[in-house]
Amino acid sequence: MTNSMFTSIMNSVNALFYFGHGATGIVAFPNACSSLEGGNTPPSSTYWGIGDLAGQYPKATGALNSTLYLGWMFLFSSDTVAPDAEQDSSDASNAPGAVANPWEPLFYNSGIPLHGIYGYWQSPGECTVEGAEDNRACDVESEDNPPVASMLLQQIWNPTANGGADILDAWQQSNEDNNESTSWSAEMDNDYAVLDTFSGTPSRSQGGVLEFDSPYTGLEYTDIVVKPVAGVLNPVADNNETLNVASAVASGDSAMSAGSYTTVTSGGTTTYTSVGGLQVTYYQGTSGGVTYHGHALENPMAVSLSTAETAATEFVDNSFGMPSDATLSDVISFYLKVTGGTNMLIGYEFVWTHSSGPVFGGDAIKVDVEDYHYIGSSTCEEWIEDGSHFICGKYVYTYDDEPNVSYGYRLWRSTGGGVGSTISRYDTGTNTIDAYTASLATPESGNIASYELGYWTSSISVPTTIAEPAWIFTSTTGRTYAVDAGSGALIGTESL
Repeated sequence: MTNSMFTSIMNSVNALFYFGHGATGIVAFPNACSSLEGGNTPPSSTYWGIGDLAGQYPKATGALNSTLYLGWMFLFSSDTVAPDAEQDSSDASNAPGAVANPWEPLFYNSGIPLHGIYGYWQSPGECTVEGAEDNRACDVESEDNPPVASMLLQQIWNPTANGGADILDAWQQSNEDNNESTSWSAEMDNDYAVLDTFSGTPSRSQGGVLEFDSPYTGLEYTDIVVKPVAGVLNPVADNNETLNVASAVASGDSAMSAGSYTTVTSGGTTTYTSVGGLQVTYYQGTSGGVTYHGHALENPMAVSLSTAETAATEFVDNSFGMPSDATLSDVISFYLKVTGGTNMLIGYEFVWTHSSGPVFGGDAIKVDVEDYHYIGSSTCEEWIEDGSHFICGKYVYTYDDEPNVSYGYRLWRSTGGGVGSTISRYDTGTNTIDAYTASLATPESGNIASYELGYWTSSISVPTTIAEPAWIFTSTTGRTYAVDAGSGALIGTESL
């Protein structure tokens, strides 16, 4: 038996029964066992499953066919149906080899209408059988498999009772009546965990919650943040903002004013550089965006957050104006590590994004504010007589603090208008890939805090074309990812 052979069998059945070897999160074929005995990681062709948290068995679910009709798996093998980290947090820290990888991909990414996986798990405990693993319950005994399977089928394969008995109850009862009262387990989509019967073609899982059940844990639930829901592709035109940068740079009333400056135009950008070192760059040939580089300071931030925000807002208002659809979405604190290893606050970055759209990616307004620390007044604390007059031997200075804008970024395009099929890669009105599948393209698929269907726009140096639909994911670490809603490819990431 190989991974591809096992997957091929899955392609053609509604219910699968497997009797053989297993390990955490997988069914193991003979070659896998011999590799482990030699201290090696077995080839993925020698086993099938979601794998274990410790990485001894990486995920190897094979090429699952989206037209599958597999609803139930009954796996008579050791430890195959072990809980994942959310369902067994203690073992996740102490014994990751006994904890399965997240089960969601088998239920929500494979395309199969999987209702449940029924099997066995050696939970924490004691086993008096000679040679048993320390601190774990007894393993399933192979001689108990046939009577368990026979009793199970008698209960669930009963056409006179609308498909038979409830599968979970029948699985539990069949094991308890045949010497396996402590080793059975089950992983199920919560939509089908209650009163699921073995009849007909399985319905597609709706997602939302996975349920793990065993004598040791009882019912444990895993809330699936990203649901396997689809949207509708609707690419739209992305239009550059019209800015009079030359006027803003030359005007003494503008926050972008560079005073006396030199101008260099090259490759679709124009850069204005002042005598004092201020620099404004206009991306007139690509995105229509503009950046401002002032003088970066590293003084202790005595300016309050509210004063810094006011300064940032005034900078936007006095350069090109605050867009009507802008909302302050993030404030980032900047720190400098000083002597002794402590962090000193030296500034803030204020970030505005579109309040409607929703539009993510390159589009934003960002302003960095630091502390301009200068001597406001001085007082002589110690006078020294020098012949016929006195000189000050020691001054005491009073410092004042004002907000200093060191950096500005503005890329504010508008979406709207139809897009021809020759421009967009996808036809308007067709379905997107589902959100759960899209989330797997991100490097933090297990740490998603929120998501929505929106648009991801190109960076400031890239010519504007159209806004393509994208699934936008925000992780628990604060990073934003965009996945193309048509192809499922990761197309952008940013950390605010």
